[in-house]
Amino acid sequence: MAKYAGLFRNISTNGKGAGEISVQKGNKTIEEPETIYTLLFVDDEDGVLKALRRIFLDENYRIFTASCGEEALKIMAKEQVHLILSDYRMPGMTGAQLLHKLKEEWPESIRIMLTGYADVQSIMGAVTEGAAYKFITKPWNDEDLRLTVSLALQQYSLIQENKELRELTKKQHAK
Repeated sequence: MAKYAGLFRNISTNGKGAGEISVQKGNKTIEEPETIYTLLFVDDEDGVLKALRRIFLDENYRIFTASCGEEALKIMAKEQVHLILSDYRMPGMTGAQLLHKLKEEWPESIRIMLTGYADVQSIMGAVTEGAAYKFITKPWNDEDLRLTVSLALQQYSLIQENKELRELTKKQHAK
Protein backbone atom coordinates (compact mmCIF):
# COMPACT_ATOMS: atom_id res chain seq x y z
CA MET A 1 0.00 0.00 0.00
CA ALA A 2 2.57 2.62 1.12
CA LYS A 3 4.89 1.11 -1.46
CA TYR A 4 2.83 2.60 -4.30
CA ALA A 5 2.27 6.06 -2.81
CA GLY A 6 5.41 7.28 -4.58
CA LEU A 7 3.77 6.66 -7.95
CA PHE A 8 1.40 9.56 -7.30
CA ARG A 9 3.84 12.03 -5.79
CA ASN A 10 7.26 13.40 -6.72
CA ILE A 11 9.65 12.99 -3.80
CA SER A 12 12.97 14.83 -3.59
CA THR A 13 15.09 14.05 -0.55
CA ASN A 14 17.40 16.52 1.12
CA GLY A 15 20.02 13.95 2.04
CA LYS A 16 18.76 13.40 5.58
CA GLY A 17 16.05 10.89 4.75
CA ALA A 18 13.32 13.49 4.87
CA GLY A 19 12.13 15.18 1.75
CA GLU A 20 9.38 17.23 0.28
CA ILE A 21 6.38 15.94 -1.54
CA SER A 22 5.08 17.88 -4.50
CA VAL A 23 1.32 17.49 -4.68
CA GLN A 24 -0.45 18.79 -7.79
CA LYS A 25 -3.76 20.53 -6.98
CA GLY A 26 -5.32 22.06 -10.06
CA ASN A 27 -2.62 24.22 -11.64
CA LYS A 28 -0.87 24.76 -8.29
CA THR A 29 1.95 22.63 -6.93
CA ILE A 30 2.03 22.52 -3.15
CA GLU A 31 5.25 21.50 -1.38
CA GLU A 32 4.59 19.47 1.76
CA PRO A 33 7.22 18.08 4.14
CA GLU A 34 7.36 14.29 3.95
CA THR A 35 7.17 12.25 7.13
CA ILE A 36 9.62 9.37 7.11
CA TYR A 37 8.22 6.89 9.61
CA THR A 38 10.55 4.94 11.84
CA LEU A 39 9.93 1.28 12.67
CA LEU A 40 11.53 -0.77 15.43
CA PHE A 41 11.46 -4.57 15.23
CA VAL A 42 12.20 -6.49 18.44
CA ASP A 43 12.79 -10.24 18.38
CA ASP A 44 15.40 -12.54 19.90
CA GLU A 45 15.63 -14.55 16.66
CA ASP A 46 17.99 -12.98 14.14
CA GLY A 47 16.23 -14.73 11.23
CA VAL A 48 12.91 -13.09 12.14
CA LEU A 49 14.54 -9.65 12.31
CA LYS A 50 16.14 -10.17 8.89
CA ALA A 51 12.82 -11.33 7.43
CA LEU A 52 10.98 -8.29 8.83
CA ARG A 53 13.65 -5.93 7.51
CA ARG A 54 13.47 -7.59 4.09
CA ILE A 55 9.65 -7.20 3.93
CA PHE A 56 9.94 -3.42 4.39
CA LEU A 57 13.15 -2.93 2.44
CA ASP A 58 11.42 -1.33 -0.56
CA GLU A 59 9.22 0.89 1.63
CA ASN A 60 10.16 4.42 2.63
CA TYR A 61 10.82 3.69 6.34
CA ARG A 62 13.77 4.05 8.70
CA ILE A 63 14.18 0.64 10.33
CA PHE A 64 15.86 -0.31 13.60
CA THR A 65 16.14 -3.79 15.08
CA ALA A 66 16.70 -4.99 18.63
CA SER A 67 17.23 -8.50 19.96
CA CYS A 68 15.79 -7.84 23.43
CA GLY A 69 13.61 -5.41 25.37
CA GLU A 70 16.53 -3.58 26.99
CA GLU A 71 18.10 -2.90 23.60
CA ALA A 72 14.75 -1.65 22.30
CA LEU A 73 14.44 0.78 25.22
CA LYS A 74 17.91 2.18 24.46
CA ILE A 75 16.92 2.78 20.83
CA MET A 76 13.67 4.43 21.92
CA ALA A 77 15.60 6.79 24.20
CA LYS A 78 17.75 7.96 21.25
CA GLU A 79 15.35 7.91 18.30
CA GLN A 80 11.81 8.96 17.55
CA VAL A 81 10.10 5.67 16.71
CA HIS A 82 6.58 5.70 15.32
CA LEU A 83 5.84 1.97 15.36
CA ILE A 84 7.23 -0.95 17.37
CA LEU A 85 6.67 -4.57 16.36
CA SER A 86 7.75 -6.85 19.20
CA ASP A 87 7.82 -10.60 19.65
CA TYR A 88 5.94 -11.86 22.71
CA ARG A 89 8.35 -14.51 23.96
CA MET A 90 11.86 -13.22 24.56
CA PRO A 91 14.39 -13.93 27.31
CA GLY A 92 14.51 -11.40 30.11
CA MET A 93 11.64 -9.07 29.32
CA THR A 94 8.58 -10.40 27.51
CA GLY A 95 7.05 -8.48 24.62
CA ALA A 96 4.04 -7.62 26.80
CA GLN A 97 6.30 -6.15 29.50
CA LEU A 98 8.19 -4.18 26.86
CA LEU A 99 5.01 -2.80 25.30
CA HIS A 100 3.71 -1.76 28.73
CA LYS A 101 6.95 0.17 29.39
CA LEU A 102 6.78 1.73 25.95
CA LYS A 103 3.19 2.79 26.55
CA GLU A 104 4.23 4.55 29.77
CA GLU A 105 7.30 6.30 28.32
CA TRP A 106 6.24 6.84 24.69
CA PRO A 107 2.44 6.63 24.59
CA GLU A 108 2.16 8.08 21.08
CA SER A 109 4.07 5.26 19.41
CA ILE A 110 2.02 2.46 17.88
CA ARG A 111 2.79 -0.94 19.41
CA ILE A 112 2.15 -4.29 17.72
CA MET A 113 2.70 -7.73 19.28
CA LEU A 114 4.08 -10.60 17.20
CA THR A 115 3.71 -14.13 18.51
CA GLY A 116 4.15 -17.71 17.46
CA TYR A 117 2.56 -19.07 20.59
CA ALA A 118 -1.04 -19.55 21.62
CA ASP A 119 -0.78 -17.59 24.88
CA VAL A 120 -3.92 -15.69 23.94
CA GLN A 121 -4.77 -14.58 27.51
CA SER A 122 -1.56 -12.58 27.97
CA ILE A 123 -1.62 -11.13 24.48
CA MET A 124 -5.28 -10.15 24.65
CA GLY A 125 -4.58 -8.56 28.02
CA ALA A 126 -1.93 -6.34 26.41
CA VAL A 127 -4.34 -5.39 23.61
CA THR A 128 -7.21 -4.73 26.04
CA GLU A 129 -5.04 -2.53 28.28
CA GLY A 130 -3.97 -0.48 25.28
CA ALA A 131 -0.33 -1.54 25.37
CA ALA A 132 -0.72 -3.14 21.95
CA TYR A 133 -2.57 -1.76 18.94
CA LYS A 134 -2.88 -5.24 17.46
CA PHE A 135 -1.30 -8.66 17.56
CA ILE A 136 -0.05 -10.74 14.64
CA THR A 137 0.64 -14.47 14.70
CA LYS A 138 3.67 -16.23 13.26
CA PRO A 139 3.96 -17.24 10.50
CA TRP A 140 2.62 -14.01 9.07
CA ASN A 141 1.54 -13.09 5.56
CA ASP A 142 3.92 -10.43 4.19
CA GLU A 143 1.20 -8.41 2.44
CA ASP A 144 -1.06 -8.51 5.51
CA LEU A 145 1.84 -7.33 7.66
CA ARG A 146 2.61 -4.46 5.25
CA LEU A 147 -1.06 -3.47 5.29
CA THR A 148 -1.28 -3.67 9.09
CA VAL A 149 1.81 -1.46 9.49
CA SER A 150 0.50 1.00 6.91
CA LEU A 151 -2.89 1.24 8.62
CA ALA A 152 -1.25 1.61 12.03
CA LEU A 153 0.87 4.49 10.74
CA GLN A 154 -2.21 6.12 9.24
CA GLN A 155 -3.77 5.84 12.72
CA TYR A 156 -0.66 7.46 14.19
CA SER A 157 -0.88 10.28 11.67
CA LEU A 158 -4.57 10.88 12.38
CA ILE A 159 -3.94 10.99 16.13
CA GLN A 160 -1.18 13.57 15.63
CA GLU A 161 -3.35 15.67 13.33
CA ASN A 162 -6.24 15.52 15.80
CA LYS A 163 -3.90 16.62 18.60
CA GLU A 164 -2.69 19.59 16.53
CA LEU A 165 -6.25 20.61 15.67
CA ARG A 166 -7.28 20.50 19.34
CA GLU A 167 -4.36 22.76 20.27
CA LEU A 168 -5.25 25.15 17.45
CA THR A 169 -8.87 25.22 18.62
CA LYS A 170 -7.72 25.97 22.20
CA LYS A 171 -5.59 28.89 20.94
CA GLN A 172 -8.46 30.25 18.85
CA HIS A 173 -10.86 30.05 21.79
CA ALA A 174 -8.32 31.82 24.00
CA LYS A 175 -8.18 34.74 21.54
